[in-house]
Amino acid sequence: METNNQTARKRSGHMDCSPDKDVINLKYSPCPVSAFFDLLSAAYTGELDRFKMVASSYDKRGDGLAKTIQRHVDGDRRGCLAFAAAGGRVDVCRYLVEELNLDVHVKDVNGVTPLCYAAVKGHLNTVEYLLEKGANPDGSDDPNSRTNTPLHYAVLGGISHIFNVRTKLVHSYKLTCFVYIYVYLCSCFIVSS
Repeated sequence: METNNQTARKRSGHMDCSPDKDVINLKYSPCPVSAFFDLLSAAYTGELDRFKMVASSYDKRGDGLAKTIQRHVDGDRRGCLAFAAAGGRVDVCRYLVEELNLDVHVKDVNGVTPLCYAAVKGHLNTVEYLLEKGANPDGSDDPNSRTNTPLHYAVLGGISHIFNVRTKLVHSYKLTCFVYIYVYLCSCFIVSS
């Protein structure tokens, strides 16, 4: 039976401490009922040419691809950069960030950034790329933020990649010693469970 705390966490968009891979894959991939599934799915699967073609078809107003892509998000305000990061598609991320100048700090309705999406799925190259492009390894500059950090998401993703993602994030200058110790303790907890 769920406690009130667990129910509140589920409603707030935070994940359980030990989800299985199917739950992670479902939560961090485009929903087939989304109005823009074809666009978000092309970003997630990394089909850059198809992605560009689909994005162009949505630019009916003539606003340009950058504005069009920013405007087309799912119900949780997750856009192409979040799904490209979740899919580990560095080439699509590079196109969105470098050619279309999309913001690496864009957040979904729960305050989750593309860096968190890459971390939870264990995509080290994407984590590294986003950090190089200025993604905040703390997840937020707001000291009152209640959103999990990218390191939390790496822990949620599981032990198989936590140490590699942790290393990428810890080498970023903004992380505190406290977070490093927290992740170490969480990874020890996961191993012992």
